Amino acid sequence: MKKFWTLAAMFAAVMTSFSACEKPEDDKNRHDDEEDETTAFVSPIKVDGDFSDWDALDPSKVSECEIAENPSDKYQRLLKAKVYADNLYVNVYIEFDLANMDPHSEGGSAVHVYFDSDNNSTTGGYGDEFLDACVDYMLENAIYDPETGEHVSWDPALFKWWGDPNGSGWLWTDPDVDSSVAPYGAILPNGSGIASGAGDGKGKYEIQIMRALMQGVTFEDTFGIGIDIQQNWSSVGILPSANADPETNPDGLANLMKVTIDYTE
Repeated sequence: MKKFWTLAAMFAAVMTSFSACEKPEDDKNRHDDEEDETTAFVSPIKVDGDFSDWDALDPSKVSECEIAENPSDKYQRLLKAKVYADNLYVNVYIEFDLANMDPHSEGGSAVHVYFDSDNNSTTGGYGDEFLDACVDYMLENAIYDPETGEHVSWDPALFKWWGDPNGSGWLWTDPDVDSSVAPYGAILPNGSGIASGAGDGKGKYEIQIMRALMQGVTFEDTFGIGIDIQQNWSSVGILPSANADPETNPDGLANLMKVTIDYTE
């Protein structure tokens, strides 16, 4: 049975978790066995660059993919991805070929996360990087500061697909968006608080996206997801990927990975 979480319920859960961390003085004297009335959902993933909490997840609840054995020459830098969706968040873990990448590149090694949020193969688009071409929303930001070469938190802009269904091209610009408010036609600009991220400086990085903050986006219990990583604003890695075939699939493109939300009480 499908479970619906309204925006209000999601925000309430998050705000309750904050308030639960700041208990009044008299609460500190409670007996350990006394039930706390402010129990709230806490994600099993903490965004801190320590990835041991991913290992503790039930593998059956985690979607995972790795680079194909014979990928396209263009897309070899993104090596592995895991995705776990809980009550509030979409959690993403990636591994990339840092030895053959430049953290100082223009765009700060931008990472895009693409969503088929409605799980409908007849809507959305972006056949440039995914065979099923049904991406309806996308998040974009850098994981490095190109000046320092140090990791930064991933706080992305939100874009909607504006092209034809199952079409191709970089058609993410909303013509009605005030560019002074949200540059490049984004629905929400960078820094809107949609997500955060942390890395270990060794080619591993994790992201946590709050679904309720993705304005206008409604997720089905099962949805599609894809990820790319860029250098100088050109993709150098895409997941999921497939073996490249010079005649039928020269870029080694694959369908989006399916993720099912793990709702817990």
